[in-house]
Amino acid sequence: MKIKIISILILFSYQIIFSQNKVWGTYDLDSIVYLEMPFTVYEFDTIIDNNRVYEIYSEDKSSKFIAQKLFFSEHYSNSSKSVLPTNAKSLKTFYLDVIDVLNEINTYKLDYGGSIQKNNLEGYRFLHKNNDGKSLHETNMFYINKNLYSFSYFNENGLNEIERKKFFNSIVFNDEYKPIQYPIKRMSYRNKIILGLLGLLLFSYILRFKYKRKHIP
Repeated sequence: MKIKIISILILFSYQIIFSQNKVWGTYDLDSIVYLEMPFTVYEFDTIIDNNRVYEIYSEDKSSKFIAQKLFFSEHYSNSSKSVLPTNAKSLKTFYLDVIDVLNEINTYKLDYGGSIQKNNLEGYRFLHKNNDGKSLHETNMFYINKNLYSFSYFNENGLNEIERKKFFNSIVFNDEYKPIQYPIKRMSYRNKIILGLLGLLLFSYILRFKYKRKHIP
């Protein structure tokens, strides 16, 4: 149920329609993400099912560009049955679950684009195609710092490869804010000391062994 709500929040962004003049510029989605968009850019900020949704978007008569950030409430983060990722495996499962539910409420054919990498962050890319096999919509998703970022490009005439590359390649995650996708298990200070002592013992043993070999009569 939670995944369905997440997917509906993303789908909600697809419904906004505006018509503007085409001029590319650089815009901040937040302190972590900035990217380029054409046309005049608008922002949208709301709360759905206790989760905040913030997005910037631009559009003309045939194409749409959307960058969205979904803030997960404490209910999602603290729930004993949380759907939020905790490791690399659950991160991929999270992406696929969101995509599958989105596909249930989309009339176009789904194409799993696969995993993508940006700034050492793992995301997922998927497309929707018409009956002729023409790609009309692409979304790139990244789960970072307990927020789901999605970047979408739609063109009813088929995705323009130049615009597609310009839009998705312009997305930048600021490393200064240390983006994290899931908790990283760190070695405790006590274990570090134990391993360090074992390393010293092993090293001293090797040195003594070599010394004895050199002095065998």
